[in-house]
Amino acid sequence: MAGKRALEEARKGRRWLRRLLGAVATGVLLVAVVVTAFTFAAVQWTTRAPCSDPTRTPADVGLPYEPLLLRAADGVTLRGWYIPPRHGIVILHVANLRNPLDGALDEAAMLARHGYGALLYEAPPCAGVANSLGGREVLDVKAALDYLAGRPEVERIGAIGFSAGAVTLLRAAARYPEIEAVVAEGGMADLAQGLAPVPDNGLGWWIRVVVLFSYRVATGLDPHTVRPVAEVGRISPRPLLLIYGDQEPNYTSGAAEALYRAAGEPKFLWVIPGARHGAYRWVAGERYDRCLLAFFNAALQSGAPSLPFSSFPDGCTIELPDLSPRDPPAGPLHDLKRVTGSLR
Repeated sequence: MAGKRALEEARKGRRWLRRLLGAVATGVLLVAVVVTAFTFAAVQWTTRAPCSDPTRTPADVGLPYEPLLLRAADGVTLRGWYIPPRHGIVILHVANLRNPLDGALDEAAMLARHGYGALLYEAPPCAGVANSLGGREVLDVKAALDYLAGRPEVERIGAIGFSAGAVTLLRAAARYPEIEAVVAEGGMADLAQGLAPVPDNGLGWWIRVVVLFSYRVATGLDPHTVRPVAEVGRISPRPLLLIYGDQEPNYTSGAAEALYRAAGEPKFLWVIPGARHGAYRWVAGERYDRCLLAFFNAALQSGAPSLPFSSFPDGCTIELPDLSPRDPPAGPLHDLKRVTGSLR
């Protein structure tokens, strides 16, 4: 009798264990399904999130402009604005993840007060196209360069891009020598790594697999092929300025250092204390405008002096030039303190 009871207890124990294991397996499967669905949706939203229509035009900040359409080689058509230069130099503002047409208007207006023209265009999601975060968007940059090549008043071209726009710009500048000066803000060094900065444990591995698969579904591209760190060296000898905040993931993860090390001379790294991703101008204030203007002046204007940049944290030592509107001088712009490197 006792043996029968023991056998029954053993059977109950095995049934309980099977139920427990089944519940655990169900829970793990449920978590995996939820994580997979959430991750897939997040990637789809990131690449296809709608952008807003512009609320301003260059005319609202006192600038003449021409509306235009850029048609890339793959058929994607984007709206743009062209602001003519006063001294033959145009700055191309490369579209970010989903910024509207007026997303970079403030920076363009600041530079325009010093004679620089601008070409601004909307992000692909504004036209209903997925943003591949620097993959196919290189074609949009080529379309913009082709447009500028048809403008007889354009003599030189610089460019600036933020985040996904920085990834696009670094890859485009490596291909197109027409871009003679590059400012890349907050960009990833390696898209596959930057998309899924998760630990290499079981859940982290699964999240990375889902993220990269979701990116392929959304864009049709292999994220491992989008590696600015492997291409940035081809920008040299054209000048490169990398800007990051010391509070943003792409700086703390080592992307800024990786890009800087891979780049050729002349190269500059400006790390803005206290700035998060995209908050560079908000944190640095007028100093941001001064440094940006000084970089393009030295890189693109004949007779300009060497740049007052040091590639250490908070490396922009500029106090000049004056930001009041003026026509650009024909000779040297200012007696700026030389800290490191020369663009000439």
